[in-house]
Amino acid sequence: MVVRRFCSTERGVGEPRVFSGKASVTVEIRRGHVLADAGPRIPSLFVPATALWRHWSLFRRLLARDVLSAFRGSVLGLAWVVLIPLSFVAIYSFVFGVIVKTTWANEARAPFETPLIYFMSLMMFGFFMEAITRSANLIRDHATYVNKIVFPLDLLGWVLAGTALMKLGINAALLAGALAIVTAAIPWKLLVLPLLLAPFVVLTLGVIWIFSAVGAYLRDLALGLQAAAPVLTFLTPIFYSVDQVPPAARGMFYLNPLTFPIESARGAVFMERPVSWEGYGLYWLSALAVFTLGGWCFQRLRPGFADVV
Repeated sequence: MVVRRFCSTERGVGEPRVFSGKASVTVEIRRGHVLADAGPRIPSLFVPATALWRHWSLFRRLLARDVLSAFRGSVLGLAWVVLIPLSFVAIYSFVFGVIVKTTWANEARAPFETPLIYFMSLMMFGFFMEAITRSANLIRDHATYVNKIVFPLDLLGWVLAGTALMKLGINAALLAGALAIVTAAIPWKLLVLPLLLAPFVVLTLGVIWIFSAVGAYLRDLALGLQAAAPVLTFLTPIFYSVDQVPPAARGMFYLNPLTFPIESARGAVFMERPVSWEGYGLYWLSALAVFTLGGWCFQRLRPGFADVV
């Protein structure tokens, strides 16, 4: 016989009631929070990290809903997922391939290859910015899940990252197709992208948890991130290389979590530059540290979500 334990949501109500039944889970509910999930008890630090596999079926439903909600009511619907990045490829090809002649354009490259360099950098930047700007209001946008029903809130970060990652994957597929047309060859070099993007996605998920937890308490965070987005665009090596930055300031640019993955991917795919595996290892360590810190921060601030949203 397995025990189900439930706690009342009202203050001043007596001790938790104990029910007996044939269920195989133990759940404790307090003001809409799942405090102990199904199965063996997991240390609180690892609860966000394990939310994906513990709630995989729910994750898939929420991911589909999140993707579809962005285009609900539009005439073209999901076609915008492809049309938007495709229009950017066309615009970059015209601006950076015909009008603006940059340093990369002056090098010996295939026609219209330079715009694809910018497109790859911007698709990685767009993934990160979509994730962090939406994360600031993530808990407030899902206040119903906090106040009314039992829900694994840590799964919301995975859903947000999954939506942004899906768009990044579509952009990468368009990049591969465009690069194959421009170079008249199969772009095998793009196979290195998943390897370089793995720690980047892990780091981004940690940032999502931090900003979503803090944003539940601090409304100004969302406005601050919107103001910081244009600044971060120019402080990230999208339209230039870190090699062009004065040596005295170059170290500060590598504090930007976008610098290493963008520089490494661009160098490996377009410039015959080998990946710095030492830097890659350090970046993985940094990503895991941010990922762990994000999970810890989310768990520490989570008990007060119901009071502030």
